[in-house]
Amino acid sequence: MSTRLTVVGATGTQGGAVIEAALAAGGYQIRGITRNTSSETSRALQARGVEMVKANLLSFDSVKEAFADSNAIFAMTDFFQPFAALEADAEKTMEMEWQHAFNIVTAAAETPTLKHFIWSTLPHAANISNGEYSVPHFVAKNRAEDYIKNVPDLLAKTTFLWVGWYASNFQYPIFKPALIKTANMHAQFAPAPGDTRITSIGDTRNIGDFVVAALRQPEKTLPGRYISATIEDTSMRKMLDDWSEASQKEAIYIEVSLESYDRLWPGWGLVEGEYLRFSQEFGEKAWPFEGVLTAKDLGVETGRMKGVLETLRGMQLI
Repeated sequence: MSTRLTVVGATGTQGGAVIEAALAAGGYQIRGITRNTSSETSRALQARGVEMVKANLLSFDSVKEAFADSNAIFAMTDFFQPFAALEADAEKTMEMEWQHAFNIVTAAAETPTLKHFIWSTLPHAANISNGEYSVPHFVAKNRAEDYIKNVPDLLAKTTFLWVGWYASNFQYPIFKPALIKTANMHAQFAPAPGDTRITSIGDTRNIGDFVVAALRQPEKTLPGRYISATIEDTSMRKMLDDWSEASQKEAIYIEVSLESYDRLWPGWGLVEGEYLRFSQEFGEKAWPFEGVLTAKDLGVETGRMKGVLETLRGMQLI
């Protein structure tokens, strides 16, 4: 009998990767949750046998109805799309993301058929740094994680998934190297040293293999275990070197103050700057591996996966 797998954010980066991996693996009746079931992406998934369901993450009843009869749920929340829509207001975005997260986890807790809940989150920056850093796009995910840990029945069914840095982040203006015409060179600006450690998933399509592996090995991934969905330990400067090799353009890494970074990209600079400074200051503690399941632990074959360099080679970089 196949497992009914419900995927939140089915037409997005993480949810889309999970659906692709689940379709390839077989054995799942897949339900995709989205805001728009009439979109081109939704229709394409429907044509491949995915049941697409419209749900409003701001409505508990809507989410609960969408989760009905689910055996497994992959759930995530998005910070950056609302952040852009709310004109880079981090406080409003964190509150909206928390409302989404709260409705998701409470609806999951009230789904009697549920056997496995995978919550896409990130390391608990506030706990790791003793309150020095919270990192806005971590906050709601971490709050949901704390909430789950206080609901024993849901925690028993939950796996926490840390998804690493996307190579495709180089498409965003804040990370995309800028051409300095007078120097005939590209430059990437950041408020942290070039050796700042970054743990990356590489190609975002790799995410799905970690989720399917987690679902198929509950004896390893439950209850309440953590998985690092990463394939590469790198650094800011090393990723820029990868960009330079992929684009065949010379590039230099320039460390700037947080204030200057935020002047270049108002609002976005403070959010990403806090993430980079947290990563730099806490190093390996910012993304710890002790007690965390890795690709090797789950038998995920990373040799065939695209890392940062290989992913950048397939992107339009200039």
